[in-house]
Amino acid sequence: MALHILQWNARGLRTNKDQLKNLIINIDRPPDVVCVQETFLKTKFQSPKLDGYNIIQEDCTTHNKGGLIIYIKVGLNFTVLNIEQIEDIEIQGVEIKTSIGYLKICNTYLSPLNTLSKENLKKSSRIKDQ
Repeated sequence: MALHILQWNARGLRTNKDQLKNLIINIDRPPDVVCVQETFLKTKFQSPKLDGYNIIQEDCTTHNKGGLIIYIKVGLNFTVLNIEQIEDIEIQGVEIKTSIGYLKICNTYLSPLNTLSKENLKKSSRIKDQ
């Protein structure tokens, strides 16, 4: 079984959720996992739902924009990873059980307002759950 993953920068998920829904509807094979960056959501707002998907939301706490969501197709066996936060990078992850083993998927966002240090770049490429 192939796992299909879609990555999308929303630039505001509440205002652009219909674009995402249309994209998913019009793809030949709907994705199993959808990683969304720049949701601009905060905990006071309910995450826009996608029929048939579970939602893992991580809000940005350092500024008004940013924010991440991973949508995972209902029926997939997954675990949310407890990832060490890295300065200036938004990051979240899941581990999905597949027919041939486990696959870790990380959804990350680096704001253009931030500068990524060489040390933090190295940390982001060595993601391990804690």
